[in-house]
Amino acid sequence: MSLISSRNLVSVTIVVAAIVAALEGVPPASAQKSPSPDSPLPPPNFMVTGTVGCTAGISPPCSIGTATGTQLQLSSCLSGGVTGTTCWGLNISGCPNPATLPYDATVKVTSPTVASIGTIIFLSGATGVQFYDQEFGSAAVSMINSLVSAGYTAVQIMYDNTVAGWLTGPATDGPLDLACLPSTSMQWVHDHILGSGTPLCATGNSGGSQQIAYALSQYGLGSGTTSIFTMAEATSGPELSRMDYGCAPAGKYTACAICGFGKHQESYGLTIAETGIDPAYTGKVTTTPDSSDPCSYDYLNHMTWATQLHHDSILSDVYPPPPSFSTDIHFAFGGADAHSPAIPEGLDWASFITSATAIVCVPTGNHELPSTSAGAARIESDLTTYCKLP
Repeated sequence: MSLISSRNLVSVTIVVAAIVAALEGVPPASAQKSPSPDSPLPPPNFMVTGTVGCTAGISPPCSIGTATGTQLQLSSCLSGGVTGTTCWGLNISGCPNPATLPYDATVKVTSPTVASIGTIIFLSGATGVQFYDQEFGSAAVSMINSLVSAGYTAVQIMYDNTVAGWLTGPATDGPLDLACLPSTSMQWVHDHILGSGTPLCATGNSGGSQQIAYALSQYGLGSGTTSIFTMAEATSGPELSRMDYGCAPAGKYTACAICGFGKHQESYGLTIAETGIDPAYTGKVTTTPDSSDPCSYDYLNHMTWATQLHHDSILSDVYPPPPSFSTDIHFAFGGADAHSPAIPEGLDWASFITSATAIVCVPTGNHELPSTSAGAARIESDLTTYCKLP
């Protein structure tokens, strides 16, 4: 009996439509904290407060934690890429993510020389341990500089845990629980960086698109009264739409793709399983997986964790995402991304969404889409076109 099970995704009509959310934020609360030793003067400190935990049967099922921001010296953010105008360290509490010292996340803000017309969050790939411009190089740097010149505020977030960034556990529900850290960080940007009466947008590549998808789907940042985003662009992902498919042995699940590829397998492969999925459950990276390493163990043909992995996916059966969003969601994939699960997994989520979406293929783009001139140009074009209030 063949192990290959083909699934046909519903044909996705490529619709470009701007669906703009009313920006409603949680009122900021003040918090006092000892100034960072990196700060030249006692800085202002800002807090975003919420409760934590995912509960089945409510909407949204997961809640953000508490973020306290401390302004740092610019040198903390300037190890390459776009020049920042301010640099912040965030301490997150109330999330399942283990605390990282001195900060759980570092935020680089680059402001225009004129009044800001909107704020765009940029999220790097994999586990988010680099700034977007540092990971994707000169094409991304040029894109961000161009957007800042056009009047946008650029915000880049990186996560400081060296084990596996925002995907460092242990957490009972793996990435679903740990998405509390990026979701809380994005809420902090909304409450303390975003200018009044301007749109908040986001783009993330591969692992960065996963942060966006969980934030919109399970943490309520893309619909209802807790929505904060006007527009989001997921590039090369999100790959965690169905982790039970991605963690399955090679070739077990295939799905329709775009960019002329026909069908792609959805398996992540052993390296991604060991470094990007298992640490969410175990808190460590191992190259000798055993039954405690969910993704690697299932990839090695045991298939004992599939039910749990489905629970913890973006398209969770226990914590299902809404099918419709007030956020205008765009997807972009690279025509040279021929061997990753990014396209089929990304389309798993895209085909589930009933509100209008835009899906494009950049023929010469690879998996690191913002690192290519054509990919960066497409992302910039989408952001300048759709990151606008009505």
